[in-house]
Amino acid sequence: MAWLPLLAFFLAGASSFKLQSNSSALFEGSATPWELVLKVAKTDKLGFSSALWTSSDLLNQDSPWEKEEDAKYDAYNKVPFKKIRMCVGTPQSNCVEHVFAKKYQSAKALFSAGYIRDETVKQDGILKAFGPKKGAYQDCAMQRPGFNIQCKDGNKARWGYCNNCASQGCQISDSNDADSAIGIGLAGQSTDTELGGGWTAYFASGKGTCSANSKTFKAVWLWVASLEGSSRPYTRNVRDWTAVMKIAQTKTFGFSSSYWGNNKLLNSDSALAVEEDAKYQAFLDKPLDAIRMCVGKPEENCVIHTFQDQYDSAKALFTAGYIRDTTVDQKGILSAFGPSPGSYQNCGMQRPGFNIECKDGNKARWGYCNNCASQGCQESDSNDADSAIGIGLAGQSTDTEVGGGWTAYFASGKGTCSANSKTFKSVWLWVSSGSTASQAQDLALSADFSKVAADEAKFLSECSAALAPAECVKVVPRSLRTVVTVTAPTLPKLERASSQVFNAGLDLKTIGKLRPLLTECEGTLATGDNARHWACDGQPLEKCDATYTKTPNGQYYQCGAPYRMATTHIEQCVLAQLFGHTTEVGLDIIRYQFMPRKGIRGFMRKHALLEEPRSLKSFDEEAIMSCPALASIATTTGNCLHCIQDAGVGKFEPSGSLDMYVVATSNCELHEFRGDCACEVDPEARTIREEVHWFNGTHHGEGEVARDSRGKDALAVRLAGVDAPRELRRELRVKPNEALSKEKPRAIITSKDAGVVRHILDSGLLEHVLFNNPLFEQRSLKHASRRDFGRRMGELMRNYEYAASMDFGAFDGSCTKEVRDLIENDIIVSMFSKLLDVESKDGLLHAAIYDRIKDKCHMNVKNIIKAVVFDMIRESGDRSTSVLNFLTNLTLCVATVSMMLERRGDDGLQVFKQALIDLFGGEYDFGTKWCGGYAECGFKIEPQGPDGELDHSQCLVSTNERLEFCSKIAVSVGEETYSFPKPAKMSNSLTVSFDIGADRHTAGATKAIAMMANCVHQPLMYAVCKAVEGHKREGGRFNRELAKNIFQELLYEGGEGFEEAIKREHEIFMADGKDARAMMCAFERETGISVGEQEEAILPLASGNLDT
Repeated sequence: MAWLPLLAFFLAGASSFKLQSNSSALFEGSATPWELVLKVAKTDKLGFSSALWTSSDLLNQDSPWEKEEDAKYDAYNKVPFKKIRMCVGTPQSNCVEHVFAKKYQSAKALFSAGYIRDETVKQDGILKAFGPKKGAYQDCAMQRPGFNIQCKDGNKARWGYCNNCASQGCQISDSNDADSAIGIGLAGQSTDTELGGGWTAYFASGKGTCSANSKTFKAVWLWVASLEGSSRPYTRNVRDWTAVMKIAQTKTFGFSSSYWGNNKLLNSDSALAVEEDAKYQAFLDKPLDAIRMCVGKPEENCVIHTFQDQYDSAKALFTAGYIRDTTVDQKGILSAFGPSPGSYQNCGMQRPGFNIECKDGNKARWGYCNNCASQGCQESDSNDADSAIGIGLAGQSTDTEVGGGWTAYFASGKGTCSANSKTFKSVWLWVSSGSTASQAQDLALSADFSKVAADEAKFLSECSAALAPAECVKVVPRSLRTVVTVTAPTLPKLERASSQVFNAGLDLKTIGKLRPLLTECEGTLATGDNARHWACDGQPLEKCDATYTKTPNGQYYQCGAPYRMATTHIEQCVLAQLFGHTTEVGLDIIRYQFMPRKGIRGFMRKHALLEEPRSLKSFDEEAIMSCPALASIATTTGNCLHCIQDAGVGKFEPSGSLDMYVVATSNCELHEFRGDCACEVDPEARTIREEVHWFNGTHHGEGEVARDSRGKDALAVRLAGVDAPRELRRELRVKPNEALSKEKPRAIITSKDAGVVRHILDSGLLEHVLFNNPLFEQRSLKHASRRDFGRRMGELMRNYEYAASMDFGAFDGSCTKEVRDLIENDIIVSMFSKLLDVESKDGLLHAAIYDRIKDKCHMNVKNIIKAVVFDMIRESGDRSTSVLNFLTNLTLCVATVSMMLERRGDDGLQVFKQALIDLFGGEYDFGTKWCGGYAECGFKIEPQGPDGELDHSQCLVSTNERLEFCSKIAVSVGEETYSFPKPAKMSNSLTVSFDIGADRHTAGATKAIAMMANCVHQPLMYAVCKAVEGHKREGGRFNRELAKNIFQELLYEGGEGFEEAIKREHEIFMADGKDARAMMCAFERETGISVGEQEEAILPLASGNLDT
């Protein structure tokens, strides 16, 4: 199931890890593995503007954790977390903690994310930890609390809040004046230096005063609650690298060296660890689609580049002529080669790529050119150049060529232009033509890494021997623990190995006993029922969704898989039945939508079975699957899910001391199990039979099982206007998703296909006239084609510097039933009045029109205003919702009553020129006033941005890179503008509920094909949709013929079908590697998934390998 691992990002799914148990008390110690990432001394080194907050550079990374000095550790760049703490004055006490609503991949990601307003920042905790004298500061609420904050008058903090002088009143709005800041990473008004930690000059000047006299430094230790070493398995794709060349600190492999293009080898037997020039046979015959250079060490400090196409060999690559490639990793090259920041010109790359030849003799086999540090940026291929960095170099005023490093003018010093900086670096060059996929898991252990580091290879060897056939492939040191990566060829083998570690630890000969550590359970070690057990964030056992939980009777279970916990043998049979019917996604449907209401967990809680030790038996899959009743079960799921609903599966009916459970098989046979029947099938098993009608197809009536959609359209046309000649059928219902929010029942149109066909006549005509008319340029972007959407959004992005994407609340809340009916009646009657005269009163058009016409509305302006404020309209299920909403809004815009509406409909996009913004003092002030005006007029306004709803002061978003509207993200790439759906929307669109008219494969593929059309220009999202569309489970096949019928009317030029046209358009887009790369970068900005991770995910998705 190649697409399932990646769907874990889009769909919050349960872990596939199996339930294990052990009665020993194994997990001891803190449930929160704090990892030290940064130390802030009493200096200005880590003030707000320090590049160390947002770069990958390290500082004093070998500094002992208890020593008070500025330091930035590798963990700052790599450890994921949801909880952070800063300890003031001492490493592990006097701390203040903060918990985020989402996971951050690293501290670097957090402090590079821009302003994060968070009112849950603990003001009392900060004041207590930092300790300003009470009464010396203004005791007000926090101004701009959060992370990466920038207040008025230059007051800033990486984590903290702003305040005013002690003599001023409270000003807590983001747009108010500010005088000071407290926290870490500070800058302040009238504060002569920045501060790593403490408070700025005006913060605590004294009661009733306002003097810049209180600047105070504090030493701070910054920790994150590591989520490394999680309990969740993942697919590990590892490239197979082959060394092809070693470049010593010599000129041997300079740009003009013949070794780059001939078949001659050099020191081909040289050991990899020896630093000397060498060219191996693999340089000539190893194919590649990726290349890496490691600077200073054979396999560390590396830069990787991936190509769109494969080359036959490194020789073929370096004899291919100039290859311009803007995806060359500039930051990676600078970090690996290590020129001193500030000594070189910080500009974009000139002629980046391979075999480059810039002006004035500056050249590189892999790298880019630059100008002197004293010159301005010149990034065009035709501009002047002064230097080069990378491998295979030649440079202006550089006395020799350089195998690897940089040429004379590259890093001459800030503001200078001298040929004084030629530098050699030793480089190992590797190539790869593919990757090996394996199941992997990172396990946190209580190992002393000093013992491991003494012989890392020996540790991995002993670890692998202990967990065979699994293998320990990587070990990473952290301050208080060790993380080891375990891999296995299959998930079951990995599960057995990791279960061994979690339940028994690791007993190694040279190191001794290693205990496992919990990493994702974000609560504390709680006490209950006279026994210690883990409880995540205080949640009950069945709601725990993190790692392992110890139950009151001493057993361990993995949280996040409650549907695997069976209380009796009978439930184990039921669960095995369900497991045989569906995939993990289907289990999630059952788990989240079905069982919480009427299933296993509800029954367990109701009858207090969780309190009985005997009820917490482990799930023995082999024993259950051997039950005789399960032998003939097929794997298709669509009909079974219908049976589950119709038959009330999950409802227990106690009969004496026995429990009865109804189970549905794939052919909708219903079997009744009893507690003592040992999985025997009730001899009087019932069968739900589909009702066969007189036409060639299947009618989807109430309580019937839907298997085939052929004939739906024929039946709908025959029945349109027959069952209800005047009024469409309506029933009181509550939608499942609305029931969760306590929505009251309301009338919903339930005429199904017949009602849709009936209103094809009137609604369809209106839609065609308004939404498909090319002359109607101002039609809704929501209904524009993909190309038209990109064109119009691109024009806005090019012509305006700022945009505000607004959600004004539901349109139905902005207009009353009376107003809408008045407008719709007049429009409908005027459009169709002549046609009504030529048809009898019993005709189909008559029925459609009079079903629409409501009672006329007669009222004065006062009543209309009152109706607008309070009344809601429009029935759910109405065929004409979109087009009639549009007409009503259009009419109201030109009518007097539009001035009196309190709200307006749905999404809005407003764009602004910089000149207008400047009149109001900047984007923050303008945004506050702009949204404030709406709020004063009674509008419910919710500005939207990359991270969801924004504060009013942040409603203006730069159009440089993205523009969001109607749940789509438009991205400007050169002269083109592309778009892709918001990832959360894609998640919802790819899900398949179990109220469907076709089998699950057909329904899922149908939705996936539709989503492919939205994701043509985002490689990863397209790959996910394509994988879902093409997915086949063993025993169940996607009905492609049916899918073709669904889209048969959507033909493109050349007669090709909808799906084929989408695929062809995507292939054309992917052929331009630059645009595709840009869209992958845009996706990285939205989700945090790097371009490299996307590329590694796309390959297995496209392969169709069900074991990936």
